Amino acid sequence: MSKQTQYRRIYRYSRLGGSSSIWESESHLLLVRNSVLAETYRRFYFRDIQAVMIQQNHYRLFNALTLGFLVLPAVALLASSIGRGWDIAATITISISTAALLAPFVINLTRGPCCKCFLQTSVQRELLDPITRVRDARRVLDQIKPRIESIQGELGEDQLDTYTIDIAEARADVPKPPPRPLRVIQVTFHKAVYLLMLLGAATSLFMLVSPGDHKVIAVSVAVIIVASFVCNIGALFRQFRSTLAKPLRVLTWCALAYLCTGVFVSWLYSIVHAFGSLNRLGQGLSEAGNTHDPIYSTILLVDSLLSAALGLVGLLMLRAHGRTLESLRPSPPPTHHPPEARAQDDADNADINGAPTNE
Repeated sequence: MSKQTQYRRIYRYSRLGGSSSIWESESHLLLVRNSVLAETYRRFYFRDIQAVMIQQNHYRLFNALTLGFLVLPAVALLASSIGRGWDIAATITISISTAALLAPFVINLTRGPCCKCFLQTSVQRELLDPITRVRDARRVLDQIKPRIESIQGELGEDQLDTYTIDIAEARADVPKPPPRPLRVIQVTFHKAVYLLMLLGAATSLFMLVSPGDHKVIAVSVAVIIVASFVCNIGALFRQFRSTLAKPLRVLTWCALAYLCTGVFVSWLYSIVHAFGSLNRLGQGLSEAGNTHDPIYSTILLVDSLLSAALGLVGLLMLRAHGRTLESLRPSPPPTHHPPEARAQDDADNADINGAPTNE
C-alpha cells in the first residue's frame, strides 16, 4: 500500500464566500481554494520552485482611508454625546458602533503593509492569493525555504553572483505590449450624479430654513440618495479605461465616498435621537430631526454646502471636458470649392458648351 501523504497547514485566509489555504508536505506545496460551490487544488513541487516574489501594494492605505471615512464621524458623535451629557442608552449605542468601526481600522494598521505574493516555477507564475500582507509572506517564506534548500541545495555566494542579472537591462529587452485603446464615453451618468448632488443640497437647505414636519421631503431625500448611488456606480463603470480626465474620475469616487459617509451619519444620528427621545422611537428621520437641534442643523448645513460644492465643481469639469473633446475632434472636409477652382470649372464648362459638334 502507498504511504498516505501528510500535510501541514502553514497559512489560511478566510473571506466572504470562501477561503484559501496553503499546505506543506515533504515534497510539495498544496494551494487549496474553497468557494461556496467548488474546491480547487494546485500542487507545486519544491524541486520546481524557482522564486517566491513579494510585490507590495497600496491596499493598506486604501483600506485605511475607506474605514477612516466611517470612523471619524462616529468618533466625533461619541465625543459630542459625552460632552453634552446625552442619555446613557444613546451613549452606549454610539460607543458600540464606534468600537465596531474602530476595530477593523486599527487591525488594518497593525497588520502591516499589503502585498501580492507570486510563486514562480519553470512553466508558470501562480498568485498565492491567501497571502495579502508582507509580514505573512515572509513568515511563509521562512517556513518553506528549508524544504526548498534541502531538495535543491543551498546557493553559495559564487552561484548567487553567477545568477545575478541587471534587472533594468532585462526589462529593456522585453518588448512592451501596446497600450489598450481608451474609450470615448457619454457622460450622462456623471451629469446625473452632479445634478442629483445639487438637488440634494437644495432639499437639505429647505429642511434647514423651513422647520416642521417634512415627510414628503424625507421621502424625496431617500429617492435622491438611491438614484445617486445607482448613477454613481454606473458612472464608475463607464469611466473605466476611458478618455475621461483623471480629476473627473477622482471626483466621482469622492462623490461616492461622500454619499456613503452621509448615509452613515444620518443613520447614526437617527439611532441616537431615537434613544434620546424614546417617545419618538419608530418614527422616521423627518420627525426625529428637529432644526432646533444644533447637531441636526449642523448636519443639514454641512450637507447642503458640500453637496452644492461637489455638484457645481463636477458640472464645471464636465463642461471643460466637453470643450476639450470638441477641440480635439477633427474638422469636417470643406463642402465648397475655393474661388480659383470654381473659376476654372466655369471656364471648362464654357469651352465644352461652346465647342462645335460634328453631326
